[in-house]
Amino acid sequence: MDRNSTLGVEDSAMPLRDHFHPNSTLLNWEGLHAFWPSAIVARWNSILPPEFVARPRLHVGAGMEPEPSKSEVNIYTQDEFRLVAAIELVSPSNKDRRENRRTFVNNGGALLKKDVSVMIVDPVTSRTANLYGELQDELDAPRTAVSRCAIYAATCRGRRSGSRWILESWEHELAVGSDLPTLPVWLSLDQMVPLELELTYEEACRALRIR
Repeated sequence: MDRNSTLGVEDSAMPLRDHFHPNSTLLNWEGLHAFWPSAIVARWNSILPPEFVARPRLHVGAGMEPEPSKSEVNIYTQDEFRLVAAIELVSPSNKDRRENRRTFVNNGGALLKKDVSVMIVDPVTSRTANLYGELQDELDAPRTAVSRCAIYAATCRGRRSGSRWILESWEHELAVGSDLPTLPVWLSLDQMVPLELELTYEEACRALRIR
């Protein structure tokens, strides 16, 4: 479900490219995978309340059996450097093998149970697995229509309701050639910042001369 209209952020009508098929190159994706988080960090550090700070983080596989690479952006409190939100930018290797998907899902589930808001951004058109849906399965949450899509963006957070722990989600199906959404990222139960995926994606593409 698209909840753009509730966030008060104007769309800029910038479409998603396909970075994984013949009209593009892997180099385009590798550069974007590394640079898009930096564009998000620059945007967020210009609008975050002063008690928070955003930082990029890049995990790169190594060794005889390459591990899946993963780019993310984390938001921390300035005083204690406590993690409050994480944005995971999915790569093809996160989706290609069962063990890689399990690692991704376990990490997301552990963060949510520590009251960390988690966003998954998956523009990978060359793999069909849905990590958001697998995360919902892991947390015994019902699957939604977006959790069956090939590409999507979704924000999740855990919340207590009496003795029950429930998963709340804000989600959007992505499509090549269509607008990217703006979704909320939660700093606390009642404090949110928007992630303007179109704005930051286009900034990264312009910097890398991706057309």
